[in-house]
Amino acid sequence: MRTVNPEQHACKRARILAAAAEEFAANGVDGTSTARICRRAGIGSGTLFHYFPTKKAIFHALFADDLARTAEIRDRALALADPEEGFALLFDRLTADLDDPRA
Repeated sequence: MRTVNPEQHACKRARILAAAAEEFAANGVDGTSTARICRRAGIGSGTLFHYFPTKKAIFHALFADDLARTAEIRDRALALADPEEGFALLFDRLTADLDDPRA
C-alpha cells in the first residue's frame, strides 16, 4: 500500500487552492473549469479529483482555510490584555487582503 507524505500532500493541496484562487479571480467561479485549475497547478485531473471531488469543494475549501486562519487571529486578539490592541489585530487581518483580487 502506498503511504502518503503529509507535508507533500499539504503542499500539493495548497498549490491547487492557490491556482484555483487565481483562476476564480481572473474568470469567476462559473468561468473557471477544473481543466484550467489543473493547468495552472501543473497537475492532471486525476490528481485534482483525488484532493477535491468537485469545483464546488475547491471553492468551499478556500473559505474553510480562511476561516481557520481568521479564528487563529481571533483567538490571539481575545488573549490580549488590551481590547483595543485585540481589535486592531483582528481589523488588520480582516482588511489585509482588500487589494488582492483573489480575496
